[in-house]
Amino acid sequence: MLAPDIGGLTLPPGVYRTTSAQPSLGITGNLTLDGQGNPNSVWIFQVVSTLTTAAGNSQVILIGSAQSHNVFWQVGSSATLGTTTAFTGNIIAFTSITLTTGVVVSGRAFARNGAVTMSTNAVGSPRFAGGPAATAAASALSRVTGLPQRGPAAAQDVPGG
Repeated sequence: MLAPDIGGLTLPPGVYRTTSAQPSLGITGNLTLDGQGNPNSVWIFQVVSTLTTAAGNSQVILIGSAQSHNVFWQVGSSATLGTTTAFTGNIIAFTSITLTTGVVVSGRAFARNGAVTMSTNAVGSPRFAGGPAATAAASALSRVTGLPQRGPAAAQDVPGG
């Protein structure tokens, strides 16, 4: 079971769930996902209701060979990422997803029954997407997080990418 806010934590690979008693999940500050040296590590976050990140200071950071394409956020209702959040992983929301101004997502955003609303955002998966979108997302993520951008080979990891 997850705490109401997981900012400040470092989590190993695994499946993490909220409950009906605590259905929503927040991220305030840095959430670090540690792959422990295994690039095949997987994180699955199952949120009963809503996922929200705080504006101005929220980041999902990968260390220890963790890969953004191996992070999944299953949201039972809606997700709202606060201004300038640097988010990592694939969001799959039942209702809707709102990316407020300046949000950078290294991953994907899918809403089943509603819209994915964006406002001056960079969304992409440098691991799988190629070309200008991947370069822009990696560059924007680097600016927001202050972490170095992956090299030019990043967009070439997948044939045809």
